[in-house]
Parts: sequence; structure tokens; C-alpha cells
Amino acid sequence: MSSSLYKKGTQATEKFQKLLVFENWAVCSLKSFDFTHENNLNRVECHLETDEIFILTNGSANLYIYTDSEDLNNPEIINLIKHQPILVSKLTWHAITMTPESTVIIIEKDNTCRENSSYVYKKS
Repeated sequence: MSSSLYKKGTQATEKFQKLLVFENWAVCSLKSFDFTHENNLNRVECHLETDEIFILTNGSANLYIYTDSEDLNNPEIINLIKHQPILVSKLTWHAITMTPESTVIIIEKDNTCRENSSYVYKKS
């Protein structure tokens, strides 16, 4: 069959990895690592140019949604359910925690990077 009819992505091997890029969108894999463990939740991020879709594929994970970067004490916590997509709108402050065996698929614009995102570090 002609490979012009489909595009095969790469297999996830890294903590965060783009698996497939198409029409300015990227399908990414996020595997649990020290930064995503609940006791290490100290950074909240906001993407200025893209919405993000989170899909839990293995393990368990929580999304933390904040209404304001100045108030990081009262997030809405969304328990991700396997294979149920959650859309986080651009300009929304958020963070994720994951259990050690977890994997989440993230769909976002391909140009998402530190330069078009903002970060706030929680006070310990």
C-alpha cells in the first residue's frame, strides 16, 4: 500500500516525545518520571498559542487546573480516565501528576515550546 495514504509515527521511548507531526499538530507521549510524581508538583504551566488534549493510556494521572497563576492553592483536580480525552484550553494554567507506570498522550500544536509558554513555580 502506498505510504502517501498514511504516516506512521515513532514509538514512545523518552519521558516526553513527539510521536507524530501533522498539519501543525503533534501527537506526543508523556511517560511518568520524577517531575510528574505528586510529591514533586512544583511547576504550573500555561501555553500561549495552543490548546492541549490529554488522553490517559496507562496507569493513573490527575490534571490540576488553576484559574490564576497567583492562586496556586485551590486547583480543580481532574482524575483522568483511560481513553477519555480532556481538552485544556490555551492560556489555562495547568499541571499533571502521574503514578510511576503511567503514560499520557498529548495532542498540541507542533510549535509548542518554552518560548510560547509561561511557567510559575509553586512555593514549597
